[in-house]
Amino acid sequence: MTGLPCATPGTKFPSQHETYSTTVVNALLECLDGIGDREGVVVLGACNHPQKIDPALLRSGRLEKHVSFPLPDAVGRSEILAFHLPSLSEEPALKEIGARLPGKSGADLERLAREARRIARRENRSVTIDDVRARIKVPAPLDAATLHRVAIHEAGHAIVAHALFIGKIERVEIYDNVHRFATVMDANGLTAVEISAREFTTRWDIIKMITMHLAGAAAEDLVLGHRSNWASGTRDSDLSQATTLAIKMVTEYGFGNSLYFLPGSVDIESAVTLWEDQPLRDEVTEILQEQYQRARDMLDGLRPTLLKLADALVKEKSLDSGQLELYWPGAPKRTNVLRQ
Repeated sequence: MTGLPCATPGTKFPSQHETYSTTVVNALLECLDGIGDREGVVVLGACNHPQKIDPALLRSGRLEKHVSFPLPDAVGRSEILAFHLPSLSEEPALKEIGARLPGKSGADLERLAREARRIARRENRSVTIDDVRARIKVPAPLDAATLHRVAIHEAGHAIVAHALFIGKIERVEIYDNVHRFATVMDANGLTAVEISAREFTTRWDIIKMITMHLAGAAAEDLVLGHRSNWASGTRDSDLSQATTLAIKMVTEYGFGNSLYFLPGSVDIESAVTLWEDQPLRDEVTEILQEQYQRARDMLDGLRPTLLKLADALVKEKSLDSGQLELYWPGAPKRTNVLRQ
């Protein structure tokens, strides 16, 4: 007996579109399975939210090879701009502009190039590098108080990551938007931690990661009496990552108060669904509050280290792994720290 390939059991579609969505997925699966006898046919798919793809589409024999295309880095951004603005491809300033556009996608950069060309067309001339600069929103310089807050925030992340042996801290940076600008992501600071891949994870491993994500806000709260919105507001924010880990702890890994396994029960992209599940909401809230307090208590015990590292960041703006060794608890005292 031959049956129509079905969507994965338990696949959750919005109730108002459930019948339609199931029909579409089943039809697509049938088409994919039907190309087996057609040699030379290659099926490619693209998606901005791979976590929402039905697992039945991704199994072996269907869309089985997956390639991730992250947002372009500084070099990639300048190359994309050069592609869309070939007359400026040899312009050195294009690399500088590309470096100062963290978080921009290829589509964002194409739009920037298109707007620069539009400026030139209006004036009936060739596009110039000034046309590109004219379409860039320059981040405002940070005043001394704000820069110090950023340094406290990033120092909090770094110290907790080091204390909990989460991984190798490659560098800690803050950006004053005068002499130093963000180049990797759209943020005021960055703590880069290299974490080794593991074949398995434990409850303590995830707890440590949540504590590290919340440590920046906890450091601000501890030293300055309140925290800013830098730890929240976007899907890549500290609070977003901590919340996602807490949800997975409970629904996927059995690391919560119960042992049930219910992956996908909460749409990570929609915070509303979390608030609809009262028991899960309460448990996630408890996890986040406990680890926030853990981070705050740890930093309170290491306050001299926190303040010393923050002061060094304000002065140097960037500290690599070797320079950071001088600021960890127990490091030999040094009267002068030379900039490398």
